[in-house]
Amino acid sequence: MTGHVVRADDIPAQGENFMFLDPAGRNFFMLWVRRAQARAWVYREWPGRYHIPGVGVPEPWAVPSSRNPKKGNDGERGGAQESWQFGLLRYKFEIARLEQWADWRAWAEQGVGPDEVADYELLRESADENGTAEPMECRYVDSRAATAPKTENERVTTLHTDLNEMGMWWALSPANRINDDVIKIQTALDSGELYISEECHNLRWSLVNWTGADGEKGACKDPVDCLRWFYGAGLGERLDVAVPRERRRAPVRTEPRLEKGTMAGIRARRPAPGGPRIRWRMR
Repeated sequence: MTGHVVRADDIPAQGENFMFLDPAGRNFFMLWVRRAQARAWVYREWPGRYHIPGVGVPEPWAVPSSRNPKKGNDGERGGAQESWQFGLLRYKFEIARLEQWADWRAWAEQGVGPDEVADYELLRESADENGTAEPMECRYVDSRAATAPKTENERVTTLHTDLNEMGMWWALSPANRINDDVIKIQTALDSGELYISEECHNLRWSLVNWTGADGEKGACKDPVDCLRWFYGAGLGERLDVAVPRERRRAPVRTEPRLEKGTMAGIRARRPAPGGPRIRWRMR
């Protein structure tokens, strides 16, 4: 283990798992953090440098930029931010696949190919409460983007409502000042209480290059935001004490069944759009 970067195999296999979702107007960005051995371990990001069904291995989330060299900037958007036209059920499939839900495993054991995606009906009915290799204590979604009202099928709804009707329960991210959470990240790095998997390339790049100079439009802001919410929610405090469980049963929509078909053939609606540099010792 060198610096703040660790091999994936060095991350404890058991602990309290938390997931964070930033529903950017392009592709969503997701981060998984585990509390174990009185430390926080970032063990997965999405998208990452691994195969995604129907996409392949994505390009980086953000890349260097020479724009405003004197004032600094937060890079440029990389290929991973170009929309793949995923609907919410397609994101649910990615979560189920990575966390290895029992519903996903049963489907995968049928001998499906690496680029196949479960059909619409199966995705609607699957839930992590049916069994999962990676239980989540809580999932957090960006509170601002998730609570913005929108009209669909002649009803007013929000992204938060839609997510909670998909067989998962989501809490809203804390609405803290950015700098306050950044200080907590820095403190955790300095005290050796935060470690990040070497496989989380996009988060690592963001921690090195994010300055806040580009504000809400910063190309590498999304990974930093997801990590900020872990500390903003108080999950980085008293790492030696278990977090009280606040999980609720997530309802699943009971709409009329639609004709089966692969998600690759379904073009769902696009999701709504929605400080100081961190001294990261990248070694």
